[in-house]
Amino acid sequence: MPSLKVEITGFSEILKKLTDLEGNVRKVTEKALEESYEIVTKKAEDAMTPPYLPAQGKYSTGQTLGALKRDQAVIWQGDTAYIHVGFDLRDGGLVSLFLMYGTPRMAPDKALYNAFYSAKTKKEVTAAQENVFFDAIRRLEE
Repeated sequence: MPSLKVEITGFSEILKKLTDLEGNVRKVTEKALEESYEIVTKKAEDAMTPPYLPAQGKYSTGQTLGALKRDQAVIWQGDTAYIHVGFDLRDGGLVSLFLMYGTPRMAPDKALYNAFYSAKTKKEVTAAQENVFFDAIRRLEE
């Protein structure tokens, strides 16, 4: 299952600034990951609408969309935080892999693949994360 992490150029300097201003690094990190999660999950939901599915969704039962992970929590392991995104493969989400990567008889669903892996999505996620951290620093500096 894919996970999101915070990837910002100069992140150590941002963390130092936030710490020097006595900001809650853990809380800000969690907010950044949650906003990233919302971006990717919304894109995945949009990609699962019938116009984007093979045969315009003619064979869709909604089971795969129902397996999309919602309301995920940030998980901490020491100083590392992440949040799971994507589909629960054990609960009807296995089809998402065939949709994203295609089969010998079906072309890949680019909209679904791009929801997780496109450069555009990565840019949006990075921008959202930067905004969360910079907003926190600005509020503390006031």
